[in-house]
Amino acid sequence: MATTSFFEEVDQMNTQSFFRLSGLAMVIGGAVSVAFNLVGAFFYGDTTMTYANQPLNIITEYVLAAATILLLLGLPGVYASRAQGFGVVGLMGAALLFIAAVMLDVFGNLWSAMVDPWLATEAPNLANGFGPPAFFAYYNIQEILLVVGSVLLAIPMLRRRVSPRWPAVALLVSVVVGMPIYFAAFPSSLASSLAYTVPSLVLLVALVGLGYQTWSKPTSDTVGVPAVGGTRIEATSAT
Repeated sequence: MATTSFFEEVDQMNTQSFFRLSGLAMVIGGAVSVAFNLVGAFFYGDTTMTYANQPLNIITEYVLAAATILLLLGLPGVYASRAQGFGVVGLMGAALLFIAAVMLDVFGNLWSAMVDPWLATEAPNLANGFGPPAFFAYYNIQEILLVVGSVLLAIPMLRRRVSPRWPAVALLVSVVVGMPIYFAAFPSSLASSLAYTVPSLVLLVALVGLGYQTWSKPTSDTVGVPAVGGTRIEATSAT
C-alpha cells in the first residue's frame, strides 16, 4: 500500500509539473507574440516589396512562428489541467484555435519570412499582391475558425466552470473587435496595420492569462462540475 501511494504521489507530481510547464509555455509564447506583433505592425503598413527583405522583418516573422509553436505546445496541457470544467465545448474551442493558429501564425509567418523576400526580389508585383486566389478562401476559413474557437473556449469560463473569468471576456472582445476587421478590406497604412493587430493582441492576452493560471495553480479549479464517480468538485474560482 505504501509503495502504491508513493507511485501515485510521484505520478501526481509529474502531472502537475506537466501542467505547470504547459502554462509557462503559453505565457512565454503569448508574451513574445504580443511584443513582436507590435513590432511587425510597423512593417505591414507599407507594401510588401518595401519591407520584405529588411532583416528585422524577417527575424520578427521567424520569432512569431516559433512563439506560436511554443504557445500551441502548451495549449493541450492547459486544457487538460481543467478538462472537466472546459468539457467538450472548451475542447472544440481549443482545437479550432489550434488549427487557426497553425494556418495563420505558423504558416503565414514562415511564408512571410521565407517566400515574401524571394518574391520581392524576383517578382515584386506578386509580392505586393494577396497571393494565389486560393489564399482568399484559406484565410477566410482561418478567420471563421478563430472566431468560433474563441467563442467556444470562452463559454465554460463565462459559465464559471473554469476560472478565472476575465480571459473569457477578452476572448469575446477579440471577436467583437475582430469581426469587422477580419472580413473587411482596408488600404495599406500604419493605422490599418495597427487596427489589424488589436484583435490578435487581445486574444493573446487571454491565452497568456489562461497559461499563467495553469502555471501558478496547476491543479484543477473547476467549480461544481461532476467528477469521476459522481462526486462534485467544489472550489472557489478566481475572478
